[in-house]
Parts: sequence; C-alpha cells; structure tokens
Amino acid sequence: MVVGEGLLSAARFTLRVVACGNAFSLALESHLG
Repeated sequence: MVVGEGLLSAARFTLRVVACGNAFSLALESHLG
C-alpha cells in the first residue's frame, strides 16, 4: 500500500467524521434550543 494513499484516505475519513460531528452538534443545539 502506498503511504500517500493511506494518508489521503485517513484525511478523508477524519474530515467526514468532523463534518458529521459538526452537523450532529448543530442539529442537537437547534433541537434543544
């Protein structure tokens, strides 16, 4: 496996997790508030 490929997929996965977490917290805040 190429190192760059692994880093790219890891960065993509991290971005997806962060985006999902932000959307979830925003929805939760608007729901509670």
